[in-house]
Amino acid sequence: MGLSKTFAKNMRHARNEMGLNQDDFGDLCGLTRNHVGTIERCEHSPTLHTMIDIANALGVEVVDLLQKQS
Repeated sequence: MGLSKTFAKNMRHARNEMGLNQDDFGDLCGLTRNHVGTIERCEHSPTLHTMIDIANALGVEVVDLLQKQS
């Protein structure tokens, strides 16, 4: 699995664990629902700045979102 897919999978998992839909999560990290969806579906690769905003909203480090979960 590539880094983009790993990031997307971990992002979605963490968002769901927080009980947030894409719209509410987007509000937390300054993204639209559509942008959140395109990242989670691997249709768009986020910039480093966006990755940092996402990680901050999830309360994790960017590196945590890039690591494969066992």
